[in-house]
Amino acid sequence: MEIYIITITLSLFLSFVGMHCKTRVLQKICIGLIVVICSLMPGLRDISVGTDSLMYANFLVVDRSYHDWLVSGIAIEPGFVFLIKLYQFIGFTNYAYFFFGVAIIFNYLVISTIFKLSPNPLISVLSLLTFSTIYFFHFNVIRASLALAIFLYSVPYILERKYKKAYVIIAISVLFHISGLIFLFIPLAYKYLRKKPLLVTFGSIAFMGVYSASSLILSFLGNLIGTTKYSSYSAESNIGGGFFAIYFILALLSIFSLINRKIRENDLHLFCVYFICMSALTWFCIIFLGLRYEGPGRVVVYFYIGSIFIFSTLLQMFTYTSRLVLSVLILALCLVMAYYIFVIKGVYGVFPFTFNTIITKTFEFL
Repeated sequence: MEIYIITITLSLFLSFVGMHCKTRVLQKICIGLIVVICSLMPGLRDISVGTDSLMYANFLVVDRSYHDWLVSGIAIEPGFVFLIKLYQFIGFTNYAYFFFGVAIIFNYLVISTIFKLSPNPLISVLSLLTFSTIYFFHFNVIRASLALAIFLYSVPYILERKYKKAYVIIAISVLFHISGLIFLFIPLAYKYLRKKPLLVTFGSIAFMGVYSASSLILSFLGNLIGTTKYSSYSAESNIGGGFFAIYFILALLSIFSLINRKIRENDLHLFCVYFICMSALTWFCIIFLGLRYEGPGRVVVYFYIGSIFIFSTLLQMFTYTSRLVLSVLILALCLVMAYYIFVIKGVYGVFPFTFNTIITKTFEFL
């Protein structure tokens, strides 16, 4: 728990410095330090920390060709296979090196984008590490988290309406997890979000309704091709409604904020409102329409991207003094949420946190 508190504290301090520094060089140094600090927890964790860590660690010691990886029963995406083969070629087959390297990639893509887009990087970094749950999501579903981070890197191009560049980056994200295909409709939805909001709204609802059937479809196809990868997708979901309630309330507040003309014209805020609404909609599909969270429903975390930026954009509605007070309240909310979700409820299996054997043996030696 101490390393998590230190990570948050140092990251927020460096975010504050990065926000107020007068030179680009100093800001880049702050970003680099935040990336390294945020990569320490995932990089130094023991194999027992996180629900999927053991599976990814075992990938490194398996000697398979590209063909075997791509067509085997687990069918790993080519981009992630490339990372595995690269580490094996270099000789870094210890999971600690792999986790740390992947964490550097993930955190660089996410944090550099935060500083590029957010009107208040400090609040956005806070939300990344706590409220959004995306930071600890990366401890488990590494392939999907890399797809998420790569997509997030495309968001500035989407907001600038440079859709060709955005689609190139989105295509790369699919190479790391097949669920990245869901990002393909995002630039199109954003393009018409202002012009035809009702069309985008009903289109998104219809899409998620159809997508909810994907759990059964993937399970059926998995049986046909002989893979056990999707065998659990047809099982009933017992996920509670806590996240749905949180994002439903946040969606209502976000929609209500569009009454303010200034914030309504903010492209990033509109994008975040859409993603927050998609989060609530996806949770609705998980709870009521049978969308399996441990499978296709996990894309709900992709839409949590909106929660990284929503607080920083909402604060723009208020005066400077009000922002200070509200920032303290947001800090308290995020910390309480993080403690409840990750420590009390044990989501993602990160706590109790344990260091890997390399670190523990080093301390024993010292």
